[in-house]
Amino acid sequence: MISPTEHPLSPEMKAKIDLVLESHDFDPTQIVGILLEVQDLEPLHYVPEPSAYYVAQKLDMRVTNVFDILCFYDQLSDKPRARYPIQVCSSIACRVNDSEALADTLKRLLGIDYGETTYDGRFTLERITCFGACDRAPAVRITGMSTTISTRRKKSWRSSAACAERGGTNMEQVRFLTQNFGRYDTSSIGSYMNVGGFSALRKAVTMDGEDIASLIAENKVKGRGGAEYDMGRKWSQARKVHGENKVIICNADEGETTTFKDRELIKNDPFNLIEAMIIAGYVMGATDGYIYMRAEYACYRPLLLNAIRQAKSYGFLGTNILGKGFDFNLHLYSGAGAYVCGEGTALIRSIEGKAGRPRMKPPFIKVSGLFARPTCLNNVESLSLVPHLLLDDKKVYQSYGTENSVGTKMISVAGNVNKPGVFEIPFGTKIRDIIAMAGGVQGGRKIRLIQTGGASGKVQAGTDEVLDTPYTYEDLKSINLTVGSGGVLVIDERTSVIDFLRMNQEFFSEECCGQCTPCREGNVHIALFLEKLKNGTITEEELGLMGSIAEVMSRSSLCGLGETAQNSLLAASRVFPEVFVAGGADHA
Repeated sequence: MISPTEHPLSPEMKAKIDLVLESHDFDPTQIVGILLEVQDLEPLHYVPEPSAYYVAQKLDMRVTNVFDILCFYDQLSDKPRARYPIQVCSSIACRVNDSEALADTLKRLLGIDYGETTYDGRFTLERITCFGACDRAPAVRITGMSTTISTRRKKSWRSSAACAERGGTNMEQVRFLTQNFGRYDTSSIGSYMNVGGFSALRKAVTMDGEDIASLIAENKVKGRGGAEYDMGRKWSQARKVHGENKVIICNADEGETTTFKDRELIKNDPFNLIEAMIIAGYVMGATDGYIYMRAEYACYRPLLLNAIRQAKSYGFLGTNILGKGFDFNLHLYSGAGAYVCGEGTALIRSIEGKAGRPRMKPPFIKVSGLFARPTCLNNVESLSLVPHLLLDDKKVYQSYGTENSVGTKMISVAGNVNKPGVFEIPFGTKIRDIIAMAGGVQGGRKIRLIQTGGASGKVQAGTDEVLDTPYTYEDLKSINLTVGSGGVLVIDERTSVIDFLRMNQEFFSEECCGQCTPCREGNVHIALFLEKLKNGTITEEELGLMGSIAEVMSRSSLCGLGETAQNSLLAASRVFPEVFVAGGADHA
């Protein structure tokens, strides 16, 4: 490491960095977002050591902490790159849609491999795990050109009725959570108020917070981020926690592959999310709210910042909101490419200006979370439901779904389907109809397997029994699947079970933070065993050991990443036992 005096910053660069720091109020907890912006100041898209030292000095931080952050997050770099880094997505949705062939073409045209730079310094080729464009697979992003290259159409959300009509099913149109989509100018609070915006907040502040929590419980809303915890109960518990300066956090990290529904909610209805956060703050008696949004959604940051500024100018944020003596402020924080930051404690550490490594529990975050303050954390979709439920006097939401899975759900469908995208469906929709909404399977091929709930979800074969299963919490559980994050991945017969598992494992091997032994070592060894299984050299003993390691990971890892990383492997070993054969098997 060099001394900052060896390569001092120019006065011009210092001035530029000062402007970045000033825009973040010289707040050291905003270090991740600050470094992302400082990185953008450099033509070669990295944070030079002198810049890192300067930022540390101005924020009164240890320089070692700054470099820890630089090394932890995928979207930050302390090494020079090309003027135009080309990032190829390697998520499963992109891989099964020929992203590797696309990468090979780029390698041939540019004359470089992954991690290399062209001789003229213009292009670097990079491989990343996922940037939330599964509906545009295969996707490539070129930094510095602000563009995403894709063979897919750009529109992601469509009503279920329109899609069902094209897919040949008789689906009813569902627009409960998405009822504001396309109805107002997302840059104007006045436009939002013209369609009833902030009416739910006005109603909420006339109610007791416990009654609002009870309303959510009455509608049987479960958390939409993956944990499926009773949201009404969660809010009621959070209300009862004693402590000052409570905090509300919206998890907009959405790093789970095949999951991009929250992106559409932010993009198409940003003011509703802001209103929901304020209502949550009122219910919990919180003074501050934080939205933590993944770096790959940076293009929507100005949209949310604008919504926050306008809400404050209209008196919906700040002090004495609506004359009720309720004070609440909202802050937007950026991630920087770390899947593990979807876990609550890792996300909190990231907002605190640290590397997003999970911590042990207890203390639970509802008692001691962000800045050691009582904290309630919810997903974008979970929060976005609240304003609509408060205004649902006719119980429209309860008219959808089943007895135990009430209402509607936002889902994102990707993989080997003709029209991947985001859909709002009533619970109880058959998996077969969901695939039809997404245009059916490419080329009319047979389905090899289906994975629900993202990369951490379980898998099932594409049999008639599975396809005719209603999409509900209870029915999916009966076939060993989960709703999870709302992702639905369809894999056709061109991809073998083993190749699918290897691709899934590559994701977790890359995203593991390396902090706990079961996850760190387990991912390494299972990747090796899957390679042996692919090559037909695995032994019976190694098959047994692979299963044992997967079980140990699920029971003893520090956080949800390690606990769920082998869900697909454990499920596949039960669904496709013929694949897990010593000495090799037919994987076609």
